[in-house]
Formats: sequence, C-alpha cells, structure tokens
Amino acid sequence: MHIEVNMKKWLRSLSGRQIRLGMSAGISAILFLALTGVIALLAGRQAEQHIDQRWDSEGGVAQVSCFFSPNAGVTQDSISTFEHTLDSALKEASIEQDSPNPGARLWADAYSADGTITLSTDKGSVEADALGIGGDFFLFHQLQLIRGTRMAADVGSGLYDVTRFTPESYARLCAAIVKRLRPDIAIERFVSQSPPELLIYPRWGLKNYQFTDIVNKEIERAGSLLNS
Repeated sequence: MHIEVNMKKWLRSLSGRQIRLGMSAGISAILFLALTGVIALLAGRQAEQHIDQRWDSEGGVAQVSCFFSPNAGVTQDSISTFEHTLDSALKEASIEQDSPNPGARLWADAYSADGTITLSTDKGSVEADALGIGGDFFLFHQLQLIRGTRMAADVGSGLYDVTRFTPESYARLCAAIVKRLRPDIAIERFVSQSPPELLIYPRWGLKNYQFTDIVNKEIERAGSLLNS
C-alpha cells in the first residue's frame, strides 16, 4: 500500500510535458524492440547466415557475420590485423585444432566490399563499379524478389525493373566470375534458396546441384572456345 501511495504521488507530481516525454520514450523502446525482433527474424531466414550448417549440421561449427558502414575505414591491413588477433586469442585460450587433417584450421573467413575503380589508357580513363573479395571462400547469390519486401513492391508498381536471368544466362555470368577468382578460393554456392511461398523471382525449379552442372558445362564450353 505504501508503494502504491508513493507511486500515485509521483505521478501527480509530473507535469504534462514529462508525461508526454515518458510515453514517447516508452513507445520508442517498444518500437526498437519490435524492429530488433523483425531484423533478427529476417536475418535468420537468409541462407547466407547459415553457412555453418553446410559445414556441420550437428552444430560443431559456428558462424559470425560482421557488417561495416562505408565510413568504417576497414582496409586489407585491418583485416589482416584482426585475423592475427583472432589467432593470438585462440592460442591464449588454449583452443587448438585437433583434426587429423594436417591442413585443418580453426576458422575460415570471407569478405567483400564494393567501390569504384578507374581504368586508364593513353586514350583516356573510365570509372567503373567494382566488387572486391578476399578470404578463403566465396558465395554467389542471385538476385531474388521476395514477397513483402520494398524491392518487390517497387518492381510490382513499375517504379523500376530488375534483370531477369534465365538459368543459362546466370550460369554464363557465374562462369565468367569463376575464371577471375583466385585458384585457391573455395566456391560454397552458386544459388541461394528461399521459402517458395515468399519467392516471386526467379522460379527456376532447379536444385543447387542441377544448376552447378549447368555452370560446369558453361565453364567447359568457354574453355573450348578459348582453345579453339
């Protein structure tokens, strides 16, 4: 009862402005928690956030994803420093590789960043968008229109459109990129899967291994053309 009386006195002592500010703060906190939950749910449905399950479906592998803003100043040197720090921390914690494979490692990483490059010749220069990659593995991810997203709404309203690849045209693009990757980089995936009830495009009806076969045939065809 004493607590209830004090609470009533405290509420009566608040001004209208203080009450409005308190309500605004409470609503903002609720919205923040709701948006955090939605973001976590959407992230959990993205296949690229579950690559660890492809390596070990029994939970022996964990995945950590980091996203940086364009102004974060991340460089190749800072990534190398982070990798060295990670190795040192694991060593200090006495976490060591116990695999019978002598080439096995405790961790593998992959990273990418987009930007622009300038190509110059004696006839002039041109600036082009570019995507740089590094690390141990690489994942392709075809553009998908997912029901309920802003992009799907924009395309549906005719605000703009996206390139509609066929399996064959997308396989040619993948093959062209594969030819430019480092020979020691592992390709984990060419296509990503989304829940059929949410997927608008593409609806190719192909399993991952079936599309991989198409890419391999395109690589062989391109190699034959270069050698002819």
